[in-house]
Amino acid sequence: MRSQLMVCASVIGLLLTGSPAMAESSDDQVDAVARVTNGQPTAIVISGMDGGVVASWAARATSGGSTWTCRYRPHIDADTPDDVPDPAIDPGADTALIEHQTYTLICLDQTGDLVYQNEITWLAGDPFSGLAAAERATDEALAALDVPTPTVAMSPPAGVDHLVGLDTWFWLTNWAAASATATLGATSSTVTITPQTITYAFGDGTPDLTCTGPGTPYTPGGVTDCGHRWITRSTTTNPNATTDITATITWQTTWAATTGQTGDLGTLTSSTTTAVRVLEAQAVVDY
Repeated sequence: MRSQLMVCASVIGLLLTGSPAMAESSDDQVDAVARVTNGQPTAIVISGMDGGVVASWAARATSGGSTWTCRYRPHIDADTPDDVPDPAIDPGADTALIEHQTYTLICLDQTGDLVYQNEITWLAGDPFSGLAAAERATDEALAALDVPTPTVAMSPPAGVDHLVGLDTWFWLTNWAAASATATLGATSSTVTITPQTITYAFGDGTPDLTCTGPGTPYTPGGVTDCGHRWITRSTTTNPNATTDITATITWQTTWAATTGQTGDLGTLTSSTTTAVRVLEAQAVVDY
């Protein structure tokens, strides 16, 4: 049995708002009032005051969201002397980030619009300063998620010859939701996958079969809600040849963070392939 996992998920968006922004006296002018123009960061690059990258993150899967470019800047308040140099425009200024010192973290999206601004305390162990914690925790939970491959039962069983013109029943024995949780600082996020459909692809030229439930286990005299009737044998050129049945579950994927935010990550798929031998029985009529 061969297993294949395909991830086609789409990552989340967590709306981030900031405190009112002050106009910057640098080449990167920002709006006077912070606003969220995209709200779905799928990548973040954070620079220190010297422009060097101090942290970066890129989601494992995206849905067309924005890349945020962020920079730590000196924190300016009413008590800041007017002659304090801005490292962004003064090459001679001290640009080292100092542990436990207050800075302003500013983020622009790909269009140059301000999407986040916040006063933070620099900690070397947390260069993101909690920025997009729910997105990053969700991304980590998605990476940790063990997406089950379909466990397919069938009648006749896989190890028994199947026959042209007769139905094969299919059902799953692991049709159940699964989840994983990741934590970043004080923020946790749980990603949950729920099975939606199971699709079977056959090697006999017939269309794929999609079932909206796990299928019904075989019972003598019963009726299947997820079955296939073979139209051609697999042993046309080789008496031991088999045909592959590929089963693919489509999972609806959602997330929920301890911040109260929730979202839809789209779908994931997982697959498994089983080989069966299909024969054609000839009837003998006596007169």
